[in-house]
Amino acid sequence: MILPKKCTIKTDNHFVIKRDIPGSLDILIEKGETVRRDSIIASGNVFEQKARVDISEQFDIDSSVVKRHVLFIHGERVRKGDIIFKYRRKKDKVFQAPCNGVLSLSDVNSGIITILGVSRETNINAGVKGKIVRVIPHKQIHIEGKVLRIKPFVLYGQSIQGELFYIDDNEHILDPSLSGGIVVISYNTFLTHFRSFQALGIRGVIVSGTDATLFQKIEQSIGQNISICLLEGFGKRYITHKLSGILKENDGHICLFDAKNNELVLTHTQKDEKFRITKSVVYRAKKGQGVQIFQSDAWGMYGSIVSLKNDQAVVLIKENEIEKKIKVHINNIIIPQ
Repeated sequence: MILPKKCTIKTDNHFVIKRDIPGSLDILIEKGETVRRDSIIASGNVFEQKARVDISEQFDIDSSVVKRHVLFIHGERVRKGDIIFKYRRKKDKVFQAPCNGVLSLSDVNSGIITILGVSRETNINAGVKGKIVRVIPHKQIHIEGKVLRIKPFVLYGQSIQGELFYIDDNEHILDPSLSGGIVVISYNTFLTHFRSFQALGIRGVIVSGTDATLFQKIEQSIGQNISICLLEGFGKRYITHKLSGILKENDGHICLFDAKNNELVLTHTQKDEKFRITKSVVYRAKKGQGVQIFQSDAWGMYGSIVSLKNDQAVVLIKENEIEKKIKVHINNIIIPQ
């Protein structure tokens, strides 16, 4: 396991950003064209979302069950009060349409049902400056441009893309305009903050650090509904002045969480701004070393490494005065400093 003491930043002049396009929109640009941030790349009519309900969460059932018990088909009109979901067991679980509209089952495999309203004209901007390198009709546009790639301590959750909002006070924390975006919180956060973010529909949160116990509570109560980027690790930390300035400059610009590569990608860069990968002091796990575990079956416990193989460590812990060995993924241990 590698524990960086500070995240690293580098400039990438040829990063490809994939912009999703709703299937009902017409793409207005072609491969090879150069676009500005405000260039319109797709236009057409989309349906307004009137209601979005996570049936699996509401009734505490597996998401794979939902589709089999929906009583209407995708695209069918429903009226307020119509029973659109019925799960027959000892006690029936029934969901009625909260409004008139058109039923969308595009996310039903995740246990989510959506009701759409009237269509409205929509334009989608490029959001970034660059060159169009690929066009997939009615689905996606790939734009190559200059970005900043940041390697944080950990990026938890799913890969997402959204507008970045820098929040430096509690006054704007519940602003409805944050919905669908990624927020930077420059001060200490609490579980109530994350519950508010979830209710607002915020997709991602960037913080410098948070208590390990709070991170566990977020994992348990919110799961992966919100992706979280810890820039510098566990503990009450404030974002460094340099990194805070970079994030502030990206306020209102597109931001990406790349969960696969554990990277935060910022799309706004200054013309003469150049970064090299900063040298970070790292600690590598080795046999006999004392570690702290952040895995659900032994959260927060201390132990020592007995053996290491690939990405797994066998750690000796003591529970109720009894010693035992457990397997832990190396990303779920830290080396106390």
